[in-house]
Amino acid sequence: MHWRRGLGAAIVGAALTLVLGGCELLLGPAFGPGLGPGFEPSFSPDFEDPFPSPSQIAVYNHGSATIRISTAGTADQTLELSRFYAGATADNIYGAQAHWSDGGSWHLRISGAGSSEEGFGGYLAFDRLLDGQHWTSLGDEDACDVHVTTMTADAFRGTATCTGVQWFDELSSMDGPGDPKPIDEPAFDAEVTFEATR
Repeated sequence: MHWRRGLGAAIVGAALTLVLGGCELLLGPAFGPGLGPGFEPSFSPDFEDPFPSPSQIAVYNHGSATIRISTAGTADQTLELSRFYAGATADNIYGAQAHWSDGGSWHLRISGAGSSEEGFGGYLAFDRLLDGQHWTSLGDEDACDVHVTTMTADAFRGTATCTGVQWFDELSSMDGPGDPKPIDEPAFDAEVTFEATR
């Protein structure tokens, strides 16, 4: 998943910092900057940090979303998600992370939307909390195509088209290593619009 790749990059960056900057502390001056008289490490002025720090673009505290669900053999269902979880953020590398709900069982989460990674629109997940159960589509990340139309300091907006979304049992992942187990429910298609503002 994208945030796992981002976390992996952060871990690798931290490891490099330890290796490149901490060797002198761990192994003595022979492995640090003082390698001998007249030796001074230098870097090209064109050197680019392979793990740059993200710069925050915005914090969003208001928003809403609409989900139109189509399931074979049933009438379309439209859900209005008017509750927004304040404190959502966007930055120039990892994009926006946001969370909406209808105040009941339905939740919509977006992560990495507007990311700087070429060709990556972000991950979208549906969740339902039902009588002690937690259904999620998070195990089916490729089902949704997310398109961000606006990501500024004032607003974050976009749409998503989802095809053949499958539900998974999020709580089953607590049984041990591995992905959540699929739930025996019909797959569905969805059209999503979302918005978040300051």
